[in-house]
This record gives sequence, structure tokens and C-alpha cells, in this order.
Amino acid sequence: ILDIKSSYRLMPSTGPQTAAYKEIYNANVPKSEQLKHRWGLKLARDGTYELKEYTDHAGDFNTFVSALNCWRFIEKHNAKLQTAIEEMTRELD
Repeated sequence: ILDIKSSYRLMPSTGPQTAAYKEIYNANVPKSEQLKHRWGLKLARDGTYELKEYTDHAGDFNTFVSALNCWRFIEKHNAKLQTAIEEMTRELD
């Protein structure tokens, strides 16, 4: 996996993001075609670049799954969470 970025730097989220790409790709191809490496490539406007290999696949994928579960929780309970936040804010005033 090579994830090309044009942001001002490689973000920490690139590791978990590429781990998810690798998981979904590898789940759909024969073992002989599975990807083994993940890279982030940051391209700068001045022609310079930064290339980083992400080697902690298990940790990065666990982080991705955790973030996905948090997002799903927030989506499921958004109205209740918003109400709770508003109530806590009123109590602090």
C-alpha cells in the first residue's frame, strides 16, 4: 500500500488508515497476492517528499477498529450525547 498525501505533513492517522486498506485488500485476494508493506508518501509543493514505512500493522489496525467503533457509537447515540453535553454545559454556567 502506498498512500500519497499532499497535506503539510504525514499525519499519525496514516498508519491506521493504511492498515485498514491492507486488511480489506488482503481479505479479497489469494495469499500469494497479499500485500506485506504499507507506506505513506507526503509530496510537497517545492518538489521535496517524505516517505515513511508503517510497520506496526497489528497496532495500527487495532487503532483503526477502535476509532471506527467510537464513530459508530457516536452516530448511534448522537442525539443522547448532544443532550447530555448541553445539560452538562448548562450546569457549568
